[in-house]
Amino acid sequence: MTNTKEDFAKMVREHWSYQLVRELADESLHLNSTSKSIAIKDLHPKARHHFMVLPRKEIDTLHELTIEDVELLEDMYQLGMRVIQDMGWDETQFNFGYHLKPHMKRLHLHVISNDYDSPSLKRRHHWTIFNSEIFRSHEGKLSTVVKELKLYGKIMERSDAYIQSLREGPLKCNVCAFQTDHLHIMKNHITIHNCKRTIGSNSTMLTIHDDSGENIFQQHLHRVNYQFYSSIIGAGQSMFPGSYEKPTKHQAIIGQKQFLCGIAHCGMCATGYSALGR
Repeated sequence: MTNTKEDFAKMVREHWSYQLVRELADESLHLNSTSKSIAIKDLHPKARHHFMVLPRKEIDTLHELTIEDVELLEDMYQLGMRVIQDMGWDETQFNFGYHLKPHMKRLHLHVISNDYDSPSLKRRHHWTIFNSEIFRSHEGKLSTVVKELKLYGKIMERSDAYIQSLREGPLKCNVCAFQTDHLHIMKNHITIHNCKRTIGSNSTMLTIHDDSGENIFQQHLHRVNYQFYSSIIGAGQSMFPGSYEKPTKHQAIIGQKQFLCGIAHCGMCATGYSALGR
């Protein structure tokens, strides 16, 4: 019995799957807490803002939850909301959810901004685990963890084959119908949506009603990072609606204009070009 306890203690101290359990003990990572749960930083964030809420209770997966744990999940959710509010962030720009069959021990609620803009998001499955049925929302209009727990008293098991198919499936945009098999194309695509979210708070808008506006916008793109923009419009797969196989600069701008309700946006900042009346 002693050896068993010692072996388990050693595994908790050293094995990668218990990393979150170890981080719970590191108060420097704590963002806030309640008597039932603790919010901690995500050391490898997959978006601009990403943290986790873990229960103090020793629960490793969704499938260990019972109807009695609904109150615990609500406490975790409310703690996540409190952290967002304390940071002064916009709660409507966040997703709250759990992964089916995660590799890390200790149940954890991901609280992640929906820009998915992070250098740590560098593998295909980093996208699919947050943008497929693997990521089970805390609550909402669709089937969610809280609703399923209240309805069945437990979270139903999904097969390994089903989860693997989602991990290896196409990368689907979390904002529009765009999808691709290549992560670098998706990461370029999502910058368009992220730039649109920024407009209105700290934007520079060039509202010009003739062809000179396009020239000014091109000059801005060159000043910011022309190579970045060229990499977007030169991609083999167009990120804009339409049938352009190799879109020209003008076509790419028009594509962005149509895609973003009449405004073309720089992929690196909040500058926009409005071609109203054209």
